[in-house]
Amino acid sequence: MTSGMKLIIGASLLMLLLIAWSESALLRVAYGLFMVLIGGYLLTNLDALRRQMAGYQEQIDRVNLICDELDQNTKIIVQTDLELTRTQESLDKKIAGLYVLHELSREILAVRTVENLCRVVTEAVVTRLGFERSILCLVAADHPGRPRIAATSGFEPEEARKLNLSGLIEMVRNPVLNPGESLFFVPEEGQAPASRVGPAAGVRCFAVVPIALNNQPSGFLLTGNNPPYPRLETGDVELLSILASEVGVAAENLELYEALKRSHDELEERVKERTAELARANEELTRLNKMKSDFVSAVSHELRTPLTSIKGYASLVRAGKLGAVTKDQGERLEKIGRHTDYLSNLISDLLDIARIESGRVGMEIRKVDLARVADTVSDLLMPQLKEKNLTLKVEVPSKLPVLQADESRLQRVLINLLSNAIRFTPADGVITVSAAPGPEFLQINVIDTGLGIAPADLPKLFTEFFRADNPVNRERKGTGLGLTLVKRIVEAHGGKIWVNSVPGKGSTFSFTLPWQPPLKPAMGVP
Repeated sequence: MTSGMKLIIGASLLMLLLIAWSESALLRVAYGLFMVLIGGYLLTNLDALRRQMAGYQEQIDRVNLICDELDQNTKIIVQTDLELTRTQESLDKKIAGLYVLHELSREILAVRTVENLCRVVTEAVVTRLGFERSILCLVAADHPGRPRIAATSGFEPEEARKLNLSGLIEMVRNPVLNPGESLFFVPEEGQAPASRVGPAAGVRCFAVVPIALNNQPSGFLLTGNNPPYPRLETGDVELLSILASEVGVAAENLELYEALKRSHDELEERVKERTAELARANEELTRLNKMKSDFVSAVSHELRTPLTSIKGYASLVRAGKLGAVTKDQGERLEKIGRHTDYLSNLISDLLDIARIESGRVGMEIRKVDLARVADTVSDLLMPQLKEKNLTLKVEVPSKLPVLQADESRLQRVLINLLSNAIRFTPADGVITVSAAPGPEFLQINVIDTGLGIAPADLPKLFTEFFRADNPVNRERKGTGLGLTLVKRIVEAHGGKIWVNSVPGKGSTFSFTLPWQPPLKPAMGVP
């Protein structure tokens, strides 16, 4: 309101008061003139008032528009806040679920049976993921409509007993098992269930995710809620799908582990049975071997006495002590002597091997001069060497560490090896005896330039009565016991023997002797 308007209104009020107090006609006339003046003034200022009022209305409309915009923005802010709150709650729920899955994955690693796996998973779904009910079912491969392994959680005992798992399998076969896809249902207010799965499991909203074994849907995990439990969300289905994948992998691993364990148990049982059979066979073999050794020893002793008599009487007759002997008789008596010597050597070898196998022969261990033993053996075999014009080289270092061994047995080893070398080495050949000291063992080699040994015969060379098929063995008989006896003597000292040979170029027999043999060595089987 302008100051002029205020002045007019004040004057009008004053005039009214004067008229009210006075009945003078003059005043009334003056009041009328005054009102005429006021009307004129108002008429002249009416357009200005209208314009001012129009400006006020524009300001009011602008304020109303701003208020509407603020109201709309407020609604958007409130809605956005609600959505952010729901999103945050959903994210918190997912993070909590993923954390539970991480912890559950570590627990699954400690499970050893598929039944326990199903139980652990269903209990975790209810107690740790916050669902009301859970069912995990694996179907039988040979009967797809029958549950093979199943576990439930969140059900009363009576409800769990009444569950029709075979019916549930048929209900989820087409929507879940056959396509390998998830089923998710959350009803609206007053909406009836979309399938029979919910009522069959006793839940209003539910999710069913498939479980794959060997890339084939072989079961399902069902979870569901009833009010006042919260409604399921799509994030819950994703979480359950991750859990179902882990369950499938864990179930495959456990089935493989169980199959492997069954195979291991069966194999272990078979091994025990075979071990027991081998033990019995070994006992029987030991008994038979002892019987054989006892028999050979007894027979050898029984043969030695008459053989000695035969050899003695043949020598007397051949020497002419019992009368003159003709040339033919002498030749026959000489053959008798050779054959009796052969039989005598055979009996001696058999007796030695029998004693060694039975462990009845001890050894006299003392310091041995290998060079002297080699010279002694050379002197003994010199006639045979000269007969075939063979050269024997003895290459034994002059200063060897002290060797502890049974000298007579060592001499027997060298005699047998050198006798074989002489037998299988053609005339004008070379035989070498060498020794190479090592930190723990002394290695002795007998090298010849003879016929050599076929590769197929090498593994059988130290077997009793084995004789390689070659021209020399076909012409001359042998016992096949010499190398067996050598092997027993070397092993009784704690050493080893082996052979390297090239047919047509010769053979090398090598054996080792420890500088200090085992305490109280016995000539038994190693």
